[in-house]
Amino acid sequence: MTRLEASDASVDSNGGVIGDQSVTVTGQFGDVLRELRSRVRPEDLGLPTVRRRTPGIRREELAALAAVSPEYVKRLEQNRAHPSPQVIRSLADALRLTRVQHEHLSLLAGFTPAHGEAVPRVVPQSVERFLTRTHTPVGVFDPAWTLIAWNAPWHEFLSVLTEAEGRERNLIWRRFMGIPSGVEHRGEDIDRSEAALLADLRAVTARYPGDQFIAALVRDLAASVPRFAALWDGADVADHESATKTLIHPIVGRVAVDCDALIVREVDLRILVFTAEVGSPDADKLEQVWNLTKQRAT
Repeated sequence: MTRLEASDASVDSNGGVIGDQSVTVTGQFGDVLRELRSRVRPEDLGLPTVRRRTPGIRREELAALAAVSPEYVKRLEQNRAHPSPQVIRSLADALRLTRVQHEHLSLLAGFTPAHGEAVPRVVPQSVERFLTRTHTPVGVFDPAWTLIAWNAPWHEFLSVLTEAEGRERNLIWRRFMGIPSGVEHRGEDIDRSEAALLADLRAVTARYPGDQFIAALVRDLAASVPRFAALWDGADVADHESATKTLIHPIVGRVAVDCDALIVREVDLRILVFTAEVGSPDADKLEQVWNLTKQRAT
């Protein structure tokens, strides 16, 4: 991590801060910016599709699109300058970044949102009401994908999670440590699912730099799981995507469900909701499980 000293503080002609005592630039900023630039297809930005030695767009092209100098882009990618929020916005617009990618780039530049140092793990009453009133399996996770609340149908299918403790309730820990979570993934979905989870975790790690649980989780996975360590060094940042999964119940058997990830922005929680098409055999099985939960509650 490169600390920018107050004695070096000044504003350059591009509107970026060359040095500022109040901000910290992580060594990842330049790496991520460079990788994002390499992923852009020139034709998507209306640039000539001439033969290029390296993938993506050139520094000069990014500089022109973001209205900064090529030398300044070079310094940013070498972590020798600190951009202002306005410059980061210009870079994000030029690269056509998603909202989450833009936020992550800002976090790497030292601009931390007002979320705080620790991950929130409090479930609002509105979410608790939702849990009790829906018939389909619903689980609530903190931003790092640790299960913190659930309803009865969720427990019917995923008791391996609800009855676990500590890290055993974290989806990312279980996935990379090879611990079954109770959800069956199709082979072609595994890589995409892992990438989505890590992309989300990467953004959350930057958003809550003081959370000890997350820091220890990342450190221990990186030290013990080579695949995690290799993927962790990537630059992908995105919200968790929806997918089709298969649940297995001891009575009704296999149930194919759509898994949608809902995000409660105010408290930064993730809600996984499993549903099936109305009138389908899988929907009937979910209803059977709901009836089982009612019987056991009486």
